[in-house]
Amino acid sequence: MTADEELIRAALAVAATAGPRDVPIGAVVVGADGTELSRAGQCP
Repeated sequence: MTADEELIRAALAVAATAGPRDVPIGAVVVGADGTELSRAGQCP
């Protein structure tokens, strides 16, 4: 699995935590060196 695929899977995992009536949104932000800076999902 490539680094990009791992990041996509991480964003999908964050999105999967959305409530049943929420839009499943997940994001992982990485720096130019590939270091994860932040991850977040849908906020009410």
